[in-house]
Amino acid sequence: MPDAPATSRSTSGGHETLDRGITLIDAGLLNEAVHALESAVATFVAAADPTGEAAARTNLGTALRLNERVADAISEHERACQLFQREGDRLGEAQAWGNLGSALAEAERFPEAVSALEAAVTAFEEMGDREGEVSARTNLGTALLMAGRLEDAVAVREHTMESAGGLDRHAQRLALSRLAAALAAAGRFADAAARYDRLAGLCATEGDVPGEVDALERRVRALARAGDRAEVIPVYRRLVELAEQAGDQRRQGRISGILGVALCRQGDFAAAVGYLEVADRTKESASRKEQLERRHYLGVALLEVGRPEDAAAVLERVVQSCRPESDGGFAGEAHNNLGAALHELERFAEAAPHYEHAHGYFAAAGNTYKQGLASHNLSDVLIETRQYVAAIAAAEEAERSFAATGQHGLEGEALLRHGEARLLTGQRQTGIQVLRRAQEILRTHGDEEARVAARELLAQAEGT
Repeated sequence: MPDAPATSRSTSGGHETLDRGITLIDAGLLNEAVHALESAVATFVAAADPTGEAAARTNLGTALRLNERVADAISEHERACQLFQREGDRLGEAQAWGNLGSALAEAERFPEAVSALEAAVTAFEEMGDREGEVSARTNLGTALLMAGRLEDAVAVREHTMESAGGLDRHAQRLALSRLAAALAAAGRFADAAARYDRLAGLCATEGDVPGEVDALERRVRALARAGDRAEVIPVYRRLVELAEQAGDQRRQGRISGILGVALCRQGDFAAAVGYLEVADRTKESASRKEQLERRHYLGVALLEVGRPEDAAAVLERVVQSCRPESDGGFAGEAHNNLGAALHELERFAEAAPHYEHAHGYFAAAGNTYKQGLASHNLSDVLIETRQYVAAIAAAEEAERSFAATGQHGLEGEALLRHGEARLLTGQRQTGIQVLRRAQEILRTHGDEEARVAARELLAQAEGT
């Protein structure tokens, strides 16, 4: 909260010393400024010039606050307020109340800071000083936030927004930005996101690309806190466009990766691929773990859009980069998806060890459901490579995992694989029994494709 300067020309010597003190403040020579302004105060006191004294004390308070002597600064601003009030200088008084409020807030004396800043707002409002009122309201909103009075802060900043309407664009944007921040602090994330959207629009109109980027990134965070994941997507798309226009490849890669992951989570794999490929080509756009995650999502997206060969190449890089000691759960996913890509390519013998690795990682993590998925996938490729005994063992484990986690549709499909493997080893009666169990479960829980497969396989086994 910046202090408002005050000046007087009532006493020549005191005025010169006051001007020198203000110059020293601007130069950052704070100890020298304090000495000069103390001398100015003494000169004005000796000359019985209360107006000059008030101006000198105001600037002395500023120098002391900047020099981290906040308690002394408060004393000077309090004395300045008294002097301006006694002299009937309403503008000086309003500025002094504002400066006192800022110093009190810095000292974490928030209730007193709020009172002082409310007095400043009232004084500026009564004088019709719109610019001073907006500045005081802005600082009052900050003090209320610091005091934990979040809804009051929002109300003040909404009023500030109204008052800033007749001021320049910068003041309007500042008021809007601070209102959005107050709304976010009060947990009103959807309202905050709407204000940040408006702020981004103002920045775009003025051609302020850094300002628009900052507003959009804050909007994304507010939307995420509001749980509005769908609305995040177009914001990220705009951020990617801005980064591309600016030629900022690092930012473009980083945001493209975030956007690609978000699109994958929404199931829009076709749209995700392009963004994730940009992220994957961009060096140093993210941390190692973020790069791994985004590359993994790229592999999954490629698999989903029917590019299993490209998916396998990407996922192979992911698997090779995983560190078992720190990336266990993630490594399990990567191995399982690499197995799926190789499975799709009918490279069954290559897929099997990846499903086995995935099973091991999921078991270590205690993830029974995903253990079941890895075992189920493994049983399928083992049947394809004619390792029927091993396929039976994998299918039985999948059955147990799915039953334990209530995934009865998958349990029925695991029984189907189990029954098929039993038949292929010549265990016809056992195979028929397993297939009947599969059919019974799938009749209630399975999809149509699995029910048809069970019915046809059982009919073939029974010779009907």
